[in-house]
Amino acid sequence: MELSKNGVLITRLSALHDIASMTVLCSDKTGTLTKNQATVKTVLPAESGQEKALVRAAALASDPSGMDPVEGAIMALAAPGAPSDTGLSRTQFKPFDPAIKCSEATYRTSSGETRTYLKGAPSVVSARAGIGEAAWKGPAEGIIAKGQRVLGVAQGDGTRWQWLGLLGMEDAVREDSRQVVETIQNAGVRVVMITGDNALTARSVANQTGIPPTLCPKLSGLDWEKAASSYQVFAEVLPEDKYKLVRAFQRKGAVVGMSGDGVNDAPALRQAEAGIAVANATDVAKAAAAMVLTQPGLGGVSAAITTSRCVFQRIMTYTLNTLTKKMEMMALLVVGFLLTGHKPLTPMLMVLVLFLNDFLTMAISTDNMEVSPMPNEWHSRKILGAGVALALGRLIFSLGIFMWGHYLLKLDMLHLQALTFFTTIITSQAGVYLLRERLHFWHSMPGRFMLWSSILGLGFTTLICWQGWLVTALPCRFLAWVALAALAYFILLDFFKVALFAKLRLR
Repeated sequence: MELSKNGVLITRLSALHDIASMTVLCSDKTGTLTKNQATVKTVLPAESGQEKALVRAAALASDPSGMDPVEGAIMALAAPGAPSDTGLSRTQFKPFDPAIKCSEATYRTSSGETRTYLKGAPSVVSARAGIGEAAWKGPAEGIIAKGQRVLGVAQGDGTRWQWLGLLGMEDAVREDSRQVVETIQNAGVRVVMITGDNALTARSVANQTGIPPTLCPKLSGLDWEKAASSYQVFAEVLPEDKYKLVRAFQRKGAVVGMSGDGVNDAPALRQAEAGIAVANATDVAKAAAAMVLTQPGLGGVSAAITTSRCVFQRIMTYTLNTLTKKMEMMALLVVGFLLTGHKPLTPMLMVLVLFLNDFLTMAISTDNMEVSPMPNEWHSRKILGAGVALALGRLIFSLGIFMWGHYLLKLDMLHLQALTFFTTIITSQAGVYLLRERLHFWHSMPGRFMLWSSILGLGFTTLICWQGWLVTALPCRFLAWVALAALAYFILLDFFKVALFAKLRLR
């Protein structure tokens, strides 16, 4: 529910844990870091004065009914009705394919002649049309240097081809992209950009968004794992390469998040621990992802990291609290019985302990503890070790109060049971606050539900012991001294906890 308010839908609940542990985020460029609103910024015909002919040919190589932003920008610039000019009827159309980086349309004229129009990556279009690299490389580099995507356009009649020129397309970077990327990087997540666009465009976008522009060379024949360790910008990437990159990061020990929007992205989204389908993603991509963004951009990822790490910390607090409470309770009951020959707590008092403490335990799910600044990791052995050490610390206090009442105060069994009941509630309540933060417990303000649960739990416990409901009554001053002793002891224990967690690197 928290995530849905921030434009994030979780399709797999366990993804919360994966997002909290995510160390690498592989982000697409178009529609994620950029607005996916292409605009034709440069029209560079091969022959002077042929701008309209160049744009018209590019429009004829496009699908007017398509939703592709690039084709939409070209159609908007072209003269109305250009693809359906009188005397031309389309006989075949091959839409843009990321694998071949080219679209092709064939038309028949009124006289029966065939004309073919090509639009796509200049290297691909020129190779198809038999045009030399010298016709386009220099001008294309000038357009690319401006951070624009370059399209080459050519036309032919089946025997001869004519190179028409270049179009420069700009997809503006989203206003919030730089801030979102910085927020994610500050959370200890390495942001990697993966795009099918050319290297210079990719580097330009990386510079604008704050991603280190360490550009990977051509991926063919490359050591994938070495590339995953060394670079953060991958350009001219084919859809199948995204899957290989995700696998390479995982083999290096990373927990990978992958954002995508297309059908071709589905394998990479499924392979990643945290597959992220962006707002305009296809149904196939959304089905493969663990998280779906309902708002454009990556802002939802930042919110997901914060929320998931908060959930992770709550689960760790609950786990540590359960471990320490169970071990302390079992040891206290066994040692108390061995010392006195009587049960330190009656069955009714044990039920009351469970009832009065359960409200505070449930309140852990709403607590406001500070989240970890780095990706979370689940270390079962370290958590168990910390639980045993802190259970021993709690046992020293509760068993010490029990022995003080038994040996020094010479309390009878009924008074001793009342004292044990009060002490158990105090240590259980204090234990939750002790464990709610990996730093000192006062580092953040507890949640409102947690505070009210404590006030009610401690209040009822004090009334029960003071008024003698179900137990033998104890003086109010006596209860106050036990509570003050617990406060002082657990403050000291908190310093031990901070040192212990720092040594075990539990965050």
